[in-house]
Amino acid sequence: MIIEENNIWDTINNAKKTKPSAEWLQKAYDPNISFQLRQEIAVHLGQLSQVGWIKIKDLINSYGNKDELILAAGLTYQDDAKEWLLKHLYNDGIMNIKVIEALACWGGTLPIELIKKILDEKSERLKLAGLELLKFKAHLLSDLDLIDITESLLNDFREEIVIKTITILQRRESLDICIAISNVIKKGSDKSAYHGIMALGSIGTEISKNILLDLIEGLENTQRKELAIKQLNFEI
Repeated sequence: MIIEENNIWDTINNAKKTKPSAEWLQKAYDPNISFQLRQEIAVHLGQLSQVGWIKIKDLINSYGNKDELILAAGLTYQDDAKEWLLKHLYNDGIMNIKVIEALACWGGTLPIELIKKILDEKSERLKLAGLELLKFKAHLLSDLDLIDITESLLNDFREEIVIKTITILQRRESLDICIAISNVIKKGSDKSAYHGIMALGSIGTEISKNILLDLIEGLENTQRKELAIKQLNFEI
């Protein structure tokens, strides 16, 4: 029996009152309905953990590796789902961005060599997805390992990659980390430099304060120098 799209939306929108069952969600899914609705159904299935994963597998067997079903697999947080995603990491020899994004919550358990391989890809979206994995893995790495992995990312010409990398590094407070961030402030774009200065401020140690002082003395860019002064004053 095909359920009308409006009826599906009504049920989902009233989910706070009556949560739709995994069985109902599976029946409601249809590859011919709008992508937005398919995605909504898939998300609800993913939130049902083990029971949801069973239904998602059934849907994949019926309709193939649809993007929304791949996403839902990641939301289940089931070990079996993780293994399935890793088996489908490549599509015709090319990394599947949807699979990598779905693996985000397992970043801490994935091999660092796999994360490095993703970060070495040229695609901006793949690099950002790799950084999302690294975010969960970073606490298991030393400062020097983290700097080694992120060096090329800090020098990337795409601001979003640089900024996301800074947000990972700023959780540390060593001299090496602060120097790596200060190099972005010196050489990076205005937007990247701004986030670098904010990052040093958020670290808030004597080391980061001294790095800010060095920047104030050495920066030729007036705007960046003034921002560094302002940030240092906040620290003092």
